[in-house]
Amino acid sequence: MITTDSLFFRFTFYLLPWVTYIVFVLGMVFQIKKWIGGAPSVTVYKSEGRIKRTIKELLLYLIVQRKLLRANSSSIILWITCWLIFHIPLFFILFGHLRAFGVWSVDWFTWLVSRGFLVDTLPFAMGIIVLSGIILLTLRRIVFTNPRSISTPGNYVVLLLLITVIAAGIVMRVLPHSPEMSLTIPPGFTMELEHTPSLVWFTIHALIAQMIVMYVPFSGLIHIISGIITTISSAIGEYNDKGKARRGVPSK
Repeated sequence: MITTDSLFFRFTFYLLPWVTYIVFVLGMVFQIKKWIGGAPSVTVYKSEGRIKRTIKELLLYLIVQRKLLRANSSSIILWITCWLIFHIPLFFILFGHLRAFGVWSVDWFTWLVSRGFLVDTLPFAMGIIVLSGIILLTLRRIVFTNPRSISTPGNYVVLLLLITVIAAGIVMRVLPHSPEMSLTIPPGFTMELEHTPSLVWFTIHALIAQMIVMYVPFSGLIHIISGIITTISSAIGEYNDKGKARRGVPSK
């Protein structure tokens, strides 16, 4: 049985966070060096039009995921599964986690819906939806030839970690709760829980979540960051090409 004084709990919440920070930062430094070393130099023409276009492309990437959309039914189905069923609910789940750290309060939204819906019903529903989405994406990689042919063991490791952390979060939520608990995670983030979840599944959930964070720089999850950088670079490159065309300079 896990308690707040047990070795597994203390390792997960007091020691592992430091390891997570170090591995994530060093991994990102390594990836950024690779990007800088392999990226061609681009002359940037500063103008209001370029800035507006870059912002537009970034918003279309972040909000609409336009790159997933193509003129065929399979692309639309993938967009619905990947974006509407997985990414959007996942965003709400991650945003919901910030409430425990005092970033926002449920009272901000009680004018819209009840507190019980925001605290209990909505998080559980989002968890089920996002779990369904990640399972569908996993089955897609296994069943269909094209995604299976380009999948690597790392892709399946990511999917397994995501399924496990989401499932652990759902189990943690449905099991009996104890009175409130306050937990300070290094270097000083205080988590205030109104109801203490099952400590076993809470610890497993936190452990896997940190494994995912450490794995981000070395896996396909890096697209969370690289996608933004690629979108900005693409918008800048496209704008520069158009500028050269207007001046009669051939593009390389």
